[in-house]
Amino acid sequence: MSFTLQVKEQLLRINPSRSCCRQAEFLAFLRMNGDVTLALGGQPGLLASSGNAAVTRRYFKLVKELWGLSAEIMVRESSHFRKSKIYT
Repeated sequence: MSFTLQVKEQLLRINPSRSCCRQAEFLAFLRMNGDVTLALGGQPGLLASSGNAAVTRRYFKLVKELWGLSAEIMVRESSHFRKSKIYT
């Protein structure tokens, strides 16, 4: 197991109770793996990707809990040599 995967698993076990800590966690993830976009019609949106399903579920949950926004997860096959999935 890679060091990065070990760190992600440790962080996923921590569930901060304070809203400000959960916001900081989400915004750090967005900074590292995401983007703020404009959708059709000029509506702002968030787009983030991860190869880790558990990480994606965590941030999907945070979007709903913190801001009450609707979100959707799309799954696609990675174009790399290994058969893996990318969660967006």
